[in-house]
Amino acid sequence: MRPEDSPGMAALDPALSSLGFEYGDMSPERVTGRLTVTTPCCQPSGYIHGGVFALMAESLASYGAFIAAGFRRVAAVYLCINHLSSPASAAAAVHGEARPLEATAGKIIQVWYGRVDFWAAGPLGPEKGALVVTSRVVLVCDFPRRTLWGT
Repeated sequence: MRPEDSPGMAALDPALSSLGFEYGDMSPERVTGRLTVTTPCCQPSGYIHGGVFALMAESLASYGAFIAAGFRRVAAVYLCINHLSSPASAAAAVHGEARPLEATAGKIIQVWYGRVDFWAAGPLGPEKGALVVTSRVVLVCDFPRRTLWGT
């Protein structure tokens, strides 16, 4: 699925959409996306806020798990973010890619590994920039809907 095939993505993911995030490929095996870093994404020092990486990682993994689980409910229960190098500053492009741990795809518990790669500029493409962040997201899939009162 490509973003232009689903104009409602902004409504489905308003938090990331408000930052200018754009989804790329979406499948049970891989979900990608891109963010051009802007001032609202940055700390006062001018570098991208670590929470933006966490938001991207959980969103990419959640959409992949949702597709892999046959469009059933999913929820992240564990998120680990490792910052490996200098963070991106305004006007830089950040590309994210999430893939499931193969043995868990489509299961009740899914583990998705994400890579958030950094490009100084340019569109989504095969070239890789400096690795900035790695992440791991564990999701529970196909759980029953509950209300605040447990019914």
